[in-house]
Parts: sequence; structure tokens; C-alpha cells
Amino acid sequence: MRKLALLACTAALIAASCTSATPHAQPSKSPTPAGPEHFTVAVDATPQTVSYNGSPVVVPLVADLFFPSSLSVHPGDVVTFVEQSSGEVHTVTLGTLIDQSAPALGPGGVLPSPSRGAPPPTGAAAVAAQIPNIFPAGFPASRADAVASAAEPCFLNTGVPPPTGPCPQVGQPAFTGSQAFYNSGWLPPGSSFTVTVSATTPPGTYQFRDLAHPAMTGRLQVVPAAELVPPPSQVAATGAAQLQAAALAQAPAAAEAATVTSTVVAGITEVGVTGTFVAAFGPPTLTVTAGQSVGWNVYGDQALAIGPPPGAAGLLTRAANGTVHFNTTLINHAGGFAGPAGAPPRPETVNGGTYTNTGFHNSGLLVSVAPNLITYTLRFADPGTYTVQSLTYPSMTQTLNVVP
Repeated sequence: MRKLALLACTAALIAASCTSATPHAQPSKSPTPAGPEHFTVAVDATPQTVSYNGSPVVVPLVADLFFPSSLSVHPGDVVTFVEQSSGEVHTVTLGTLIDQSAPALGPGGVLPSPSRGAPPPTGAAAVAAQIPNIFPAGFPASRADAVASAAEPCFLNTGVPPPTGPCPQVGQPAFTGSQAFYNSGWLPPGSSFTVTVSATTPPGTYQFRDLAHPAMTGRLQVVPAAELVPPPSQVAATGAAQLQAAALAQAPAAAEAATVTSTVVAGITEVGVTGTFVAAFGPPTLTVTAGQSVGWNVYGDQALAIGPPPGAAGLLTRAANGTVHFNTTLINHAGGFAGPAGAPPRPETVNGGTYTNTGFHNSGLLVSVAPNLITYTLRFADPGTYTVQSLTYPSMTQTLNVVP
């Protein structure tokens, strides 16, 4: 099978920009409005229907991308970032630390590892090393909790965010362009983060970034009030065009997942396309005989479950006091044998044991990175109809018919 690339949600598996699927619209510019304008940027994606080979194809897209990837505003304007419901983990983070660190990040948004005996990093690399990621070093093998200064809101005028603990709790200010760190924290599916650009923000280019996927970046261009910019309707149209292009690039993979018969997959992406993946089981419905094992070829970060209890889905949870934590019900396996603690160094098969018709069964978090992919096997002892669900991407389900 030719679909062997993948996208993951941990710090170690960072997606790059979707270079092959991001058109750059050339909208007209409207006269300067009398008051603040309100712009919207989509964070991640929702399922898209596109035409592929003359037929409509539904692409359940997951995207480590902003739609649109850049926009121009005036001082005093408002930008709302709307998190989509894919299940992927995202933040929206601005600040001088983000701007200053950008030159140090290599492909995929990764800070290059220093060689043994090398002097401490300087310049942009030193700044980048001070920016937290939601996922702590060594996750998931370390079993450490989410990094609070990345996973929870943090607004710092100066200094650097704490490496492990939370930031001081302060109200969200307007964005002035001079704050060191201006972080939404984790955005649950369907939530939003509204940034008011201060009337005093100097003209310039300000980067916004996702602290779970540092390669997921965008640009906020603040221009003088007298300069014309595309209005919100055209910015939204640009974002919609970029989203459709990203979905069209993944249409072959989505079509293959819907029709595959030679193998069983949990997640798939089109070869050569980066920044997105298709949250789908292939095939959507599978029939096996009682006593037979099913082997899923796993792509990305997946937790495959049957009969999950309430609260099992979603990699992060927010407590009543606002603190953010990893969902241990998703991460820890239930039944069978545990998978590798992180991405394995070679292809590996994880034995899920036997499912006997009742109760919660969970593979636990499997981190499957090409070319060292994971196959997860599970034997079904009894006839019945079962729903297999990805706890990391809850809309991703498969119907499994077990016949005598």
C-alpha cells in the first residue's frame, strides 16, 4: 500500500506546513473602515466534501494548519481563532519570544539537538529553548503531565514562561506586539481565542504558533490605519479556499480508506502531503469470523477502543479549577499488552489480547511513525456488532461485524 506517511500530535511528531495545498488568494482591498473590524481564523479543520475522479468524497481532515495562514489588520481590529473539532491538540501563541525564536526552528518546527560537548545555544536557538511545548520531553514514555505554561493561558509582558509550572494568573490584555508571551493555552474542540489588537500596536509582522506543533504557524500583519487591507469576508474566503485545497490533496487517501479491502488501517495520509491527515478507519465496516484476529495498521497517534466510558476520549482534559492534564484513561491500555512507550525504533506488532463481548478495551496511546509502524491486533471471541473508536480523534469509528 502506498499511503505510508502520517501526522502525529505529540511534540516529537510535528507536522510541517501543507505546501502543496495552500493557495494564495489575491483579494481586492476595501476602504479603511470607520471602526474595528472582526476577523476569523480557523484552527485545524472540519470534514470537507471535495470532488475526486468525478465523484464527491468526504475527507475527515485533521490539519496542523491555520486557515488562512496569514492576514492583515489595523490597530484596534479583533481576530478570533476558532478551534475545530478534529480532536487534535492546539494553542494560539504570539509574543516576542515566538518572533525571535522562529529562525532557529528546523524542518517540522523542531529545534535541532545540540551535539555532545557543544556550547549552550545562543541567539534564536536560545530563545526557542525557552518556549514550552504542551508535550513534555520524552512523552509519552516519561508519563509526565502536560506542561502548564503551554497548556494553560499565559500572558507575560517580560521574561520567559516557567519550564514546568503554571504562569501567574492574569486577565488577558490586548495584544500590543511587545508582550514576551501571549498564549491561549489548550483550545478544546469548538472553543475560540479572541485577540484584540491594541490601538498602540506598531505596524509589523507578528507570528502566531501552536505550542503542540511548532511548525504550525501563521502571520499577523499589522498595518497603519490609512493602509487598505482585505476585509473580513475576503479573509474568510481565502481561508476557505486553503481548506478546500488541503482536503483535495488528501482526497485520494480518503477514497482509499473508504474502499480498501487488502488491509485494515487506522488513520491514513496521502504520500507527499504534509500538515494534514485523514482521520478514518479503512474499511469503515469490517466483517470477521468469531475467533479471528484483526490487525490494524496504525498511522499517527491513536488509541483504539471498544466500549469507552464517559470522558475517555480526548488527549487532554480541563479540571474544574482550570488546570489542564493528560487523559490517563486514553493513554493507558486496558486489556491485552501495553504498546511501546513512544515511537518504536523498528516496526512492531502489539498484541491486544482477546475481546470477549463486554467491557472497555483500549490499546492505549500508540505512537506510530513511518517507517517504523505499529500493527495492533485484537482477537474477537464472540459474535456481535462492535464499534471501534479512536479516542484521540473521537469522530473516527469503525463498525466490526463478528459472525459465527
